[in-house]
Amino acid sequence: MNIKIENLQKLSTEELGELYDSANDEEKEEIIRLVKKNANDLISEAKAFIRETRLKMQLGNKLEIIPLAYIARVYFGKSKQWLYQRVNGYEINGKQAKFTEDQLQTFNNALKDIGQKISSINLV
Repeated sequence: MNIKIENLQKLSTEELGELYDSANDEEKEEIIRLVKKNANDLISEAKAFIRETRLKMQLGNKLEIIPLAYIARVYFGKSKQWLYQRVNGYEINGKQAKFTEDQLQTFNNALKDIGQKISSINLV
């Protein structure tokens, strides 16, 4: 039996149980491995989705006052479009643009740095 994760995803829980019950020990181990891998992949996707959604919610209407072009250029050495793609999760070349953990930390640090610079201004 040559089992692929794509085939397992198409099965109902009942059908998966029947497949498992009819499999030999080696096949059962392979089914368990594939189900665990699929579950871990789904959990990773869900975590990424939650993180991206949380980012959008936190930024919300504040995007209007955040100098994205400045942040992109100064903190990332990239274009404003590059930053917008990640903030909005646009699909680029068939793949969702998103921040790496390091980039997210850089973005967070940039916002804090800019906030400190603005708060230190005292016009007389």
